[in-house]
Amino acid sequence: MKVPVVERLLALFLLILASPLFLCLYLMVWLTSGRPVFYVGERLGYQKKPFNIIKFRTLPLNAQQKIGGELFNHKHDQIRPAAQFMRDTRLDELPQLWNIARGDMQFIGPRPERYEVYVKQCKDIPNYEDRFRTAPGVVGFSQLCTPHSAPKTMRARIDRQYVTSASRSQLGFGLFAAWALLRRLVLGSVNYFWKEKIANQLIKGQQERRSQPRINTNGARVEIQSYDGSETLFSGQISDINHQYIRMSGHIDLDHDVRYKARMTSRPKKSLGGRSKVAYCYISVVRENTGRPSGEREYLVEYEPASPLNHYLIDQYFLHKSIIASPN
Repeated sequence: MKVPVVERLLALFLLILASPLFLCLYLMVWLTSGRPVFYVGERLGYQKKPFNIIKFRTLPLNAQQKIGGELFNHKHDQIRPAAQFMRDTRLDELPQLWNIARGDMQFIGPRPERYEVYVKQCKDIPNYEDRFRTAPGVVGFSQLCTPHSAPKTMRARIDRQYVTSASRSQLGFGLFAAWALLRRLVLGSVNYFWKEKIANQLIKGQQERRSQPRINTNGARVEIQSYDGSETLFSGQISDINHQYIRMSGHIDLDHDVRYKARMTSRPKKSLGGRSKVAYCYISVVRENTGRPSGEREYLVEYEPASPLNHYLIDQYFLHKSIIASPN
């Protein structure tokens, strides 16, 4: 399905309406990351026809050449907090209104893929070609419901259900997507400007050095296990977590030279019927704090998900990286 004329005209109208915001974002990228301000990269569109997608640049220069057929993650490079804010709130996607006006994309549809990612990860997924029956979208259903680390097979299945559904409502999904994106923008902006700028830099007088803020897990727990999983060596509370580190506390001595296997349990969620989610990872102690009044030891540990599936589970249920999740 090609892009309807009404969507192209609406995109032009929104481009004009949002021009003051575009100017502010242009200056933000220019002052924090330099030029070029825009990223232009080739993607596969309707019937696999290549086109150039436009975004505000949030990654380092030449990042695509370094990443190749992989998906971007924190191991490739660290990005600046302002760029992370734009990625988290999806403000970097705004220039794609121009892609809609040109007829390359539509508002709602599967996200366009890079050719390298398609060849390396997607072309052998059953029925993946169905996504090319329609123009790619600025917002896709799988993008709303899952984080970037979700397995490609999972995202492809979600997108295919939307593309092939005869009863789907463009208006209904469009309103839901607009609500979810606006909510993410408001909560993400409050989190970024209050916690990272006002609270840390003005009130505490500290410069934020982390590339991502830590997420309060509200009751998540961690168990350190023997490598065969037969014995629990330690059970404690997760204070907060980001994409690389966990801060946790408990009554135990951990060895700084040992790599432990850990089982993470999220707090019960109403959306899961009161159940918790479990993910496995490997952890190594970075720093220890023994000065807690309760006598507990607090550790900052570096972690690595035990598998791609566990990476997705951590992003979805502990870091809340999907758009419809609430950023903390």
